[in-house]
Amino acid sequence: MPFVHVTKNVYAVPTPGANSKIEDCFDEATKAMTVGGKTFNDGKDFDRDLHYGKKIFAHKVVRPNADSIDFGGFRPLLTNLVAAINSHRTV
Repeated sequence: MPFVHVTKNVYAVPTPGANSKIEDCFDEATKAMTVGGKTFNDGKDFDRDLHYGKKIFAHKVVRPNADSIDFGGFRPLLTNLVAAINSHRTV
């Protein structure tokens, strides 16, 4: 099952893949974009002189480039969200 029905209208829909995170849905070209000469790092502890994190990724990479980013990697997650919605409709 691609989701877990927690209670009432609460569902947990994990990102696809073992130990995955939402940033894994973006293609490598998007994650390779530099901002101010820095590269993306989605970890918790990183050298801020060399890398930028998730917030900057969202605001300085994804938002301004949304028209040209390939969001195809989100398809499995969106499919699982639709499955949860459809399941809730039958309850």
